[in-house]
Amino acid sequence: FTNEMIESIRANKMPEFRSKYRKVDLLLVDDVHFLSKKEGTQEEFFHTFNALFDNRKQIVLTSDRPPKDIPDLEKRLVTRFESGLLCDLKNPDFETRVAILHKKAEPENIVLSDEVFSFIAESITSSVRALEGSLIRILAYASYNNLNPEELDVETVRSILSDMISEQHKEITLDTITQEVCLAYNITMPQIVDKTRRQQISYPRQIAMYLANLLIPQLSLKEIAEYYKRKDHTTVIHAKRMIENRFREDINFRSHIEQLIKNIKS
Repeated sequence: FTNEMIESIRANKMPEFRSKYRKVDLLLVDDVHFLSKKEGTQEEFFHTFNALFDNRKQIVLTSDRPPKDIPDLEKRLVTRFESGLLCDLKNPDFETRVAILHKKAEPENIVLSDEVFSFIAESITSSVRALEGSLIRILAYASYNNLNPEELDVETVRSILSDMISEQHKEITLDTITQEVCLAYNITMPQIVDKTRRQQISYPRQIAMYLANLLIPQLSLKEIAEYYKRKDHTTVIHAKRMIENRFREDINFRSHIEQLIKNIKS
């Protein structure tokens, strides 16, 4: 959308551009968070969105974060994006990954043992593309060595996929998050769960609770509150709201949080 808009401006063809995007029955835009800080593109997208919405057309957007967390996105766009159905798409669970592997293997006539399928599903959790890539690599290995893929055992497959497996992120736990936050703010783990409301303790604790909710989505708010010895889940909700607000408004704080997340995942 952005690139086409720029080319249309250069070629003085904005009427054609608007006609193309405002007369479709379905608009599907991937990575809409890239609208961040692009004021001109946001303005154009706003009017495109309105034109389609008013004509009762379908609009599907994807992003790596909720609309309210996209930095420097106009509030009028945030409210429009949030007016629809928001769906949080998570990585597939183990059973789904096994089913995906079987489905991807069928068209290529790749036959592997159940043990190998389970090993791949347990070892590669990042994306469906990575699962598909593992099958392509196994097929290439078998073809090059004149082997039947069904004859490959788990240890051979482990060797074939060694670099893909090593790239998987370590498991993120509440302890991992807490340790990293304590290190960043020069406090101890007993201090961060203390009942004190002193700013130098309560603020890092709010950050830790926010990160726990962000990075371990399967945890309930109650579980996070209990870990940090808070009274109930409303404390986590308050922390989440406080950190999200500052995240949107303070670019330096945003960089700090992103570095914390990087450290936690590394």
